[in-house]
Amino acid sequence: MKDKLFGKVLLGIATLFYVLLPLFLFGLWLFTIPFMIIASQQYSNDPPVLVFFVFALFMLGFMFSTLLHFILLPIYMYLLLKERRGSDLVRTLFGVGLLFIPWLAALVYYLAFIAPADPPAWILDPDKAESASIAQAAAEPTAPGYSGDEVALA
Repeated sequence: MKDKLFGKVLLGIATLFYVLLPLFLFGLWLFTIPFMIIASQQYSNDPPVLVFFVFALFMLGFMFSTLLHFILLPIYMYLLLKERRGSDLVRTLFGVGLLFIPWLAALVYYLAFIAPADPPAWILDPDKAESASIAQAAAEPTAPGYSGDEVALA
């Protein structure tokens, strides 16, 4: 149980970084524009040292964002294909979303399927959810004194 919770939290933190890091990099890029204007007007002087620091920070952030992309995308695709309770339409939309807008789709998929103990009803396919609950009930241990040989009356 602790391993499953740790995995959920770790995946959530990685997804949060994956979503927020491009926004941070965009803000960092906007921060460098005044320095570029100042440096372009001073032809004889070297640019300030802060420009190189910000550029290095930008490049490290970009590389980390790309690394997260190549790590999280297969994880989310695997989880999407493994999730059988969801409606086929919703799973297809999440799959297409993970290919075209992965930042948004990964966050929404995490909040819809992974973070809650039970996914919301609008995501689930009623037929698959019912058969999954029956299979889960059959897999649960039985009450003491019940061997499982008795036939339940329907």
